[in-house]
Amino acid sequence: MHYPDSSTSWRDSFISYGVLIDDRVLFTSDTKNDPDLINGMLGEFKSIKFIFHDVQLFTGGIHASYEELLKYPEETRSIMCLTHYGDNFEEYDSEKDKFAGFAKQGHFYVFD
Repeated sequence: MHYPDSSTSWRDSFISYGVLIDDRVLFTSDTKNDPDLINGMLGEFKSIKFIFHDVQLFTGGIHASYEELLKYPEETRSIMCLTHYGDNFEEYDSEKDKFAGFAKQGHFYVFD
């Protein structure tokens, strides 16, 4: 789910694509919080070891909010690296909140 912000399912949203790489790395792309998608993917692909998930640092709108992503179990948050975030990200303690962290610009991620 992405746009418009009034959409309640993927059926009434504009099309948006995510990517699953080697059944191990999930990149959600632009999306609102979608527990059915995340939980469904983790249930079907037990091999997922890392999730790049976009996040907005306020509630409402067309992306998942930090507060919404905090509702996932610690096991899920621990493999979730937050992307597409605002400049005020340093106001949030992703380590304390048990996320994998905020994605770093220009950083190469290596998955063994």
